[in-house]
Amino acid sequence: MGTTTYPHGKAEDSREVGRGSLPRKVAQEGVDSWLEHAAAAEYLGVGRSTLYRYAEEQQIESRKFCGRLEYRLSSLDEFKVRHVRPARRSRHESAIIGSAPTSGK
Repeated sequence: MGTTTYPHGKAEDSREVGRGSLPRKVAQEGVDSWLEHAAAAEYLGVGRSTLYRYAEEQQIESRKFCGRLEYRLSSLDEFKVRHVRPARRSRHESAIIGSAPTSGK
């Protein structure tokens, strides 16, 4: 184990270096994890068949790896953000508690 000096002049112990000459922290930030189909469906809170449809319609990024569909975690997060429904507004926005229904008498 030796010391690696980078162009910016900072030296690092080689035990802190991963993926070639990149520092471990940079290497981890550059790697995005992939989830298998069932785990991705659970992560999104949808059924597996729904996730297949999203992938087929190219609404969500996927890849086929060793014959199985996988989904990039960052893509799943982006998909969640794009599909957030706005909160419903009540009919009486000024009231904290809505009025009780009338009896109709």
